[in-house]
Amino acid sequence: MDASLFSISGLVDGVIIADGPYDTYTGNETESGEETYSILSKWKNEFLTCGRSFEIVRTGKMNEIQKRNQIFQYIKDGDIAFVIDGDEIAFTNGLERADFYFLRKSMMDIGFVNVLHLRGAWGYRPRIFRVGRRLRYNKWFDIDLVDGTNINLKTMPTYPNGEVNPPSDQRINTIRLVNLSLMFRSKERDEMGIAIKDALIKRNWK
Repeated sequence: MDASLFSISGLVDGVIIADGPYDTYTGNETESGEETYSILSKWKNEFLTCGRSFEIVRTGKMNEIQKRNQIFQYIKDGDIAFVIDGDEIAFTNGLERADFYFLRKSMMDIGFVNVLHLRGAWGYRPRIFRVGRRLRYNKWFDIDLVDGTNINLKTMPTYPNGEVNPPSDQRINTIRLVNLSLMFRSKERDEMGIAIKDALIKRNWK
C-alpha cells in the first residue's frame, strides 16, 4: 500500500481508497487494521498539505467490481479516474503530473495500460476512464463507458499470446503497473517493486 501510493503521488490530484474486505473473506473485520491506517494517515497528510484530496470510503464486504463502481460515484462527471489496486505499483518512465494533466484532457473515454503480473507477461488492461453516470463495470472484462458504448475484453482483438490488443489511440504506454499479488507482505512487495523497477529501467521499460 505504501509503495503503491508513493508510485502515484506525483501524478494525481486526489486519491479515493476503497477500504473493506472482499466478499469472500470469512472473518468479522469490515475495515483495515492499525498498520494500514497508519500508512493511509501519512499519505492523507501529504496530499492535504499539497492542496490535494484524499478520501477513504469504507465499503464493507464487496467484490472488486462492486468496489470500483462505488468509487466512481465519488468522482465528478467528466474527470478522469486512474484505477490501481493496493498491491500494484505504477512506473511512469519520467511522466510527471503536468504531463498527466495534458493526457487527461486529451484522451478518449478509456485508456489501456500494461499490467505485469509476477507469474505472467505484460498485458493491456483498461485502467483509465472518463467518469460519468453511465460508466460501470458489469464484470471485470465487461465495462459500460461514459458515452454509452461497451467494451468486452473477451471479444477484443488479441495478440498471438492471447493478450488484449487495444486500438493504438487507447494505449497509454507512458504508464505501466506491476501487480505484486496479495500473497506477499507489504515489506516484501516494496522490496520487490524496487527490484522490478530497476530491472525495467535496465531493459528500457520493455
